[in-house]
Amino acid sequence: MGVVTFDEAKQRKNNEELLKLIKENPTLPIICMVDCDVVAEDSGRWLGVFGSVCVGEYAEYDERIYDDRDDFKERYYEINDEELEERFGYNPCITDYAVSVGRHTKEEFEKNLEAEKKVNAYLDEVADREFTKAIIVNVDLP
Repeated sequence: MGVVTFDEAKQRKNNEELLKLIKENPTLPIICMVDCDVVAEDSGRWLGVFGSVCVGEYAEYDERIYDDRDDFKERYYEINDEELEERFGYNPCITDYAVSVGRHTKEEFEKNLEAEKKVNAYLDEVADREFTKAIIVNVDLP
């Protein structure tokens, strides 16, 4: 294995930013988001360095970590679509196109738009409950 080199100036900047964020946000948890290239093997220990640091938010769902609310809501909907559609009376097949070809009426379409708003509001509520604010440290390859 070759010698690992670090960009010392970049590392020092990332370290300083982390310390600054800790000082400004002493009650926030600190989490590390590890790049998949850092742990590409099944055994042993891996070397990573502090990458970018920020105050952000994350959620754990379906054995994954999400740092993007839209990705989280999309996955939550994918897993729970039948239940949500029944609960809110939403039918994703009622579209402009379906109305234009006579499969559904304009009234059904309008009613479905209201149901879709309710589904989206519910997904926002779920995301609000699931996301946690934290100091996020990205762990990257040296």
